[in-house]
Amino acid sequence: MSLKTNSFYQQPLFHFAVLGAFIFLFHSWFGDQQNANPERIIVTVPQVERMAGLWYKTWGRPPSDLELHGLVRDYIKEEIYYREAIKLGLDINDTVIRRRLRQKMEFMISPDLLSTPNDNDLSKFLNENTDEFIIKPSYSFKQVYFKSDQRGLALETQLLLNQADQNSNLLEIGSPISLPKSLDSATQRQIMRLFGQQFYDSLSTLTVDKWSEPIESGFGFHLINISMKTDTHIPPLSEIRQAVMNSWSATQRITAEENAFEKYLDQYDIQINSNSK
Repeated sequence: MSLKTNSFYQQPLFHFAVLGAFIFLFHSWFGDQQNANPERIIVTVPQVERMAGLWYKTWGRPPSDLELHGLVRDYIKEEIYYREAIKLGLDINDTVIRRRLRQKMEFMISPDLLSTPNDNDLSKFLNENTDEFIIKPSYSFKQVYFKSDQRGLALETQLLLNQADQNSNLLEIGSPISLPKSLDSATQRQIMRLFGQQFYDSLSTLTVDKWSEPIESGFGFHLINISMKTDTHIPPLSEIRQAVMNSWSATQRITAEENAFEKYLDQYDIQINSNSK
């Protein structure tokens, strides 16, 4: 029995409990005097528990006596340096500190992002912001490329292709280029990445199952045969619920920050001096 008892008293958790009790008593006796004495630093029980908890999450075990004392000492060192830095005015006109404090203020005034909007909220938001979620047409097509100085040859080939069999080897007439000769169900983003904005915008003017006149891109000219295209549409909420929720949350945050800023702004007299005459 004595061996077990001695073993218990040697455990770090027992020492931590004793240390915590000591800090608690110390705080009870002298805590009221802390504000009266700016040179006094009191390490509270919750602070020590938080240090030990972070250590446990990191290492998967409680800190030893030596490790716990090291954590407390490091906290005291940080507190002393912080106070001395404030005395020296090192926080004044420090861009990094100003930005960090601004971030903390913005976080404090942000709405509770843990609250989840219901489907009615999201449907209303989707209807009010359709441009953000609209899906532009996608296309399946073949293309034959010609260099910038070959527009005449491209026109001749267009006439031949519209008269020839679909399996005609006329598709090989074009100039070589490192672009795909066909794409299936290609999205706006995919097409623009390969061929550019001008090329994608031109596709909406073309007739399905017919070889187009030369369409210009940043590379030269292209004959296009579209086999399939989809219409511009807005997906149902069920398909893009997470994207709508993310945008809704971001909008709520921005609105809350702007409202809070306007309230603070009303409390200040703003003067902007200008050197202009």
